Amino acid sequence: MKQFSERLRHVRKLRGLSQAELARAAKISQSAISNYENASRRDSRSLLDLAAILKVNVVWLGQGVGPMDTPEDQPIENLRPAAGLVSEHSMWPFNTVSPSDYWALTPTARTTIEDAVSSLVRSLSKKDQKR
Repeated sequence: MKQFSERLRHVRKLRGLSQAELARAAKISQSAISNYENASRRDSRSLLDLAAILKVNVVWLGQGVGPMDTPEDQPIENLRPAAGLVSEHSMWPFNTVSPSDYWALTPTARTTIEDAVSSLVRSLSKKDQKR
């Protein structure tokens, strides 16, 4: 399953949920679920909520990377930001940027952020090694 739409449809059916049931649980419209599944809407602002509801690895659902199932040692509650805030135990790496703000950006903007963070990590890692 190469596309988010395919992964979402697959796991929704695997969990025995209708589009309407999943939409209600995620507090979004059924048409949003339909649009995600037919790929007319590519990026989901509700990715963390959908992954938590479906009990799947958020990275697998969003990008198709890693195992589908949530790791046993990572409680599903830790994948969801509480009241829009990111918990320190969350899989989300940033304290000052919410997942919903990040996912609201365009794919190009998200790639720019990823490239910048990657560059900073490499740069800081090199500086730490010299000390």
